[in-house]
Amino acid sequence: IRGSGGRLAAQQRLKEIGGDGFIVESVTLFLAAAVALMGALASALNAYDRARAYEVFHSLRGICANVGAMRLRDAVNTARDAENLVSDRYTHMGRLREELKTFQIEITKRMPDLEVVPLPFG
Repeated sequence: IRGSGGRLAAQQRLKEIGGDGFIVESVTLFLAAAVALMGALASALNAYDRARAYEVFHSLRGICANVGAMRLRDAVNTARDAENLVSDRYTHMGRLREELKTFQIEITKRMPDLEVVPLPFG
């Protein structure tokens, strides 16, 4: 799996800091924050506010790295760097949402104690 080394390293660091419970809490907080940031990103893109969108991209990329959501982080980077970012925002947002859903599915399989955060976009 692309990015699994980064994900495992990030999760190992979290485990060293506070144990398994800390990992579960961190991932749960990540999922909630990622949903909120994606909403903010969609709003910024719909308002044609590239400056705000780049701020949100930066925040989203950072929290992805914290929990090892490397494929999502890569998708964030790709969308951020796209020349057609605003005009093709629905496609870019769809890809980001799919990557977040994929991360949630994969991490839930590995962490049965994880509280599943309902994603507002299915």
